Amino acid sequence: MRTASTVFEGAVDLHTVIDRASRTLARDPGDMCVISLASPTEDLTPVSVAHRRRGAARDLRRSVRDAHNPTPPDAFSRAVQCTGTAVKMPVSSSRVLRLWLPPAYWGYVERSCVSGVLAAGLKRRGRVVGTVLLLRDGDRAAFGEADQAYVTALADRLAVALDG
Repeated sequence: MRTASTVFEGAVDLHTVIDRASRTLARDPGDMCVISLASPTEDLTPVSVAHRRRGAARDLRRSVRDAHNPTPPDAFSRAVQCTGTAVKMPVSSSRVLRLWLPPAYWGYVERSCVSGVLAAGLKRRGRVVGTVLLLRDGDRAAFGEADQAYVTALADRLAVALDG
């Protein structure tokens, strides 16, 4: 398993670091990871999408990064952006996620039977400048406290890299 330290080793640019982070988090602790950054107007835009399975990652990237029809932010990431606090939620029914996720995610959620959601903020100078959203597929238990601590710590390091 790639650790948080190896995400940053030898990376020459921010895009590489963000891509490595999303792939690392999609392998463990999540199954799917979306990293979004805030624009100067505070709109969140997905900049990296990864999944444990390559085919699923490709399909998700197409859905989430549609230039002609931009994906609005999910409610979990918006809550983190507004409060600065990580959000962790077990999911007993994937159908309820339609309330919090934009339509671009619905097909994936229905096929994967999501069991948990975890979102954390990339904080810089007291402001949330981006978010990490993880979904865990139904054959795995919902996220725990250790998962939240790991993702929050990695998000803090990514925020530092944004200054770099």
